[in-house]
Parts: sequence; C-alpha cells; structure tokens
Amino acid sequence: MSTNRVLMFDVLRILAILLIVVAHVGQTLKIPPLLQSFGISPLSGGIGEWGIVIFLLISGCVLEYNYGKKVWDAGTKFDYIQFIEKRLLRIYPAFWFSMLLAVILTTYVLTSANVLRDLILPLTGFYFFLTKLGSPAPPINGVTWFVGTIVCLYLMYPLLSRILKRNGVQGLIAILLVAGSIRIILNAEDPTAWYWFPLSRMAEFALGIYIIQAGYYLKTISTSKIIAFASDFSFPVFLTHYIAIPLLIELPFAHYMNIIGFIAVALFLALLVYIFDINFKEVYESFRIWLKTRGENTVRT
Repeated sequence: MSTNRVLMFDVLRILAILLIVVAHVGQTLKIPPLLQSFGISPLSGGIGEWGIVIFLLISGCVLEYNYGKKVWDAGTKFDYIQFIEKRLLRIYPAFWFSMLLAVILTTYVLTSANVLRDLILPLTGFYFFLTKLGSPAPPINGVTWFVGTIVCLYLMYPLLSRILKRNGVQGLIAILLVAGSIRIILNAEDPTAWYWFPLSRMAEFALGIYIIQAGYYLKTISTSKIIAFASDFSFPVFLTHYIAIPLLIELPFAHYMNIIGFIAVALFLALLVYIFDINFKEVYESFRIWLKTRGENTVRT
C-alpha cells in the first residue's frame, strides 16, 4: 500500500463510497427526504448517484494520472494487455470473494433452474449485459452491475485518453453529448438501463481523464497511512455493504441498533475481502515471478 498519493483522489474515493452506503441505508429504512433532495439530474436517483458519479470520475483521474503519458506519448511504450491484466486483478479477486461471502450469508437457496441466471451470470460482472433490458438485479448482491461497467470503461480508457488529449475540451463535449444521447435513448426503453450501460457512463469517466490532462486538480500529496488504508478499503466496503443491508430490517432492535449491527457486519465482511485480496495478489505475483524464472531457466538450458 503506497502512502505517497494524491490526497484528492483518496478523499473523494472515500466520500463516494460513504454516499453510496448512506443512500442504501436510507432507502432500506425509508428515510428519503434528505437523500432525494440531492438528486443530480431528472434521470438520477439521489445522493447514491452522486457517489457513483464521483467514483467513476476518480477512476478516470487515477488512470490518467498513472498511465496518461504512456498512452498518448509516442515515445513511451504502453502495454495494453498488461494494463488490462492489472485492472482485472484489481477488481475480480475481491469481487469473487465478496460473492462467495454473499452466497454463504444470504438465505437465498440456489435451485438447478436458477444457477445460471442468479449465480454464474453475476459472477462475470456482466449480468445486465447478458439479460433482457428491465431484468431485476441478481438476488445475491445488487452492486454487481458496477463490475461490468467499470471493466468496460477500463477497456475504453486508452481510446478516451487519446481523444481527449488530441481534441481537448471539444473532445470532452463530444463525449458528453454522446453519453447524454445514449442515456435519453435508453431511458425510453428502460429507465434503469442507462445506470449501468458503459457508453452512458463514459461521461463521468472521461471527465476525470480530462481533469488530469488539463491539470484541474489539487496536487497535494498525502503520506497518511490512515487515509491510504481508508481509500483502499473503500472498494471492499462497496462490494460487501449490500450483503449486510438485510440486517437493517431483520434485526429485532430499534433503528439505531440495527444500523450499528449493519455497520459492524459490513466492516467485518469488508475486512475479510481486503485481507483476502492482499494475500491473493501476493500469491499471484509470486506465481508470475516463478513462471518467469522457470521460463528463463528453460531458455538457458
């Protein structure tokens, strides 16, 4: 875990997850007035949508900050395959482990008729891509839609970065117009489809890329281990908090006690995912080094 990081990225990532969790808690406990008062557009859902917007924007910022020059500088080599491998490694191990926890902890019982629809498809992260428009969220973990969306945006990143670098604000406006038009078209077919469809979500992602290219961000560097941990911990919280949502209505206590129980369980599950993710990546990296060493030894002999 690096502790030499751009403070703005970490703080906004933490804020984004907090907004999403607060929105889901508010929806479950039917506390809408505060949450609904922060809707960002006629097509959005409220404070949770702000969280998604910030999360996607920061994703674009971080990628451009780390990879931008490699993408659009002709004198620098950009390994697209290696880039995608790192992005998938960042998403899927934690995601799959969170899904395992969800299966273990939920009362949902898989039947032979629903294994493909309710387990296999969600595990890909592309559940909504592979089902009909208007299909309900998978019963195991409702936030799985984000995985397919962000993976598609990762795949699109080099193209978006080059478009924005070559065309500047005109390129950004063009991307925003395309994304907005797609949202309107999808909204006519299914009011929820735009929420996960990558081409409608590239607006926030591209804006993040543009912010870095234009230098419109706070360049303050943070060395705080606490902030770095909270930022890295935010994605496991995002993946697991929805699993604990039923506790808000199933625990036989007053609302505030239910919320305390929810927070405790959600944080515990997130910690399990966080620890698993770190150890998995260490094992994976050791395996890659072993393969490379074995290959070099084979060539020598």
